[in-house]
Amino acid sequence: MSTSPPKGGSPEEKLTSIMTLAAGVDGVDLVVGAHEGLAYSVNAPNPEMQIYADELASLSTSYLEAASHSAVGGRTQLAIAGYASRSLLVADLGEGFTISILGDPRATTALFEPVRRILEGRPLKCPKCGAMLEIYTYTCPSCGRRLTFGTAVCPYCGAYNVSRTCPNCGTSLRLAVDRLEEATAPAARPALAEAAKERVGFTVSALRVLLAGAITAAYYLSSLIAGLSLLEATVAGAAPLAASYILLFTKK
Repeated sequence: MSTSPPKGGSPEEKLTSIMTLAAGVDGVDLVVGAHEGLAYSVNAPNPEMQIYADELASLSTSYLEAASHSAVGGRTQLAIAGYASRSLLVADLGEGFTISILGDPRATTALFEPVRRILEGRPLKCPKCGAMLEIYTYTCPSCGRRLTFGTAVCPYCGAYNVSRTCPNCGTSLRLAVDRLEEATAPAARPALAEAAKERVGFTVSALRVLLAGAITAAYYLSSLIAGLSLLEATVAGAAPLAASYILLFTKK
């Protein structure tokens, strides 16, 4: 885990922001801030889950290290896992500080992006008054659930809404990608739907590359087990591997 100074505020400031946000979101049972594996700050919207606070504090580093083993680049600041029949979101705040959020999978999944923005020092802010709005919640007008301020689609009922009002200055806002805009301003970025399409396209491409690598590795491993040399395996597999790549990378 990194001990370098984090961007966008001290670990304690990030801890306070994320604790404030998570405790106000429906579906969150327990939020545990820890330092070097010891509980530092605890908020239990569901008091029955508070018994897990010390254990989550001690395990937070292990969850992050396990996630880092499979992460691109070998390190991650965020990890999602299962715990006590619930979903657990763990974040590395730097300098030995971590935060663990336990709750409904829909809540922890929705919290992933806001927590990431806070970690990276670029939380949602009002473009008019500059207030940091990431720590506020938004009530779904359809089902009444309290969601993160930047959630466009309610994970509980599916209602779509990008209209917001700044709780500090009252300006009418709308959600864009990773930012807020004044509702009367011209759109400065692609619509959320278009941006989502771009992200899905990138994910599909990445999955194709990973699958191609897995196919290649599996082929060579089976060839070596069968007693073929690397050269023999390459010559024999050139045509079938090429055909597999064509099928993988041909856009449907």
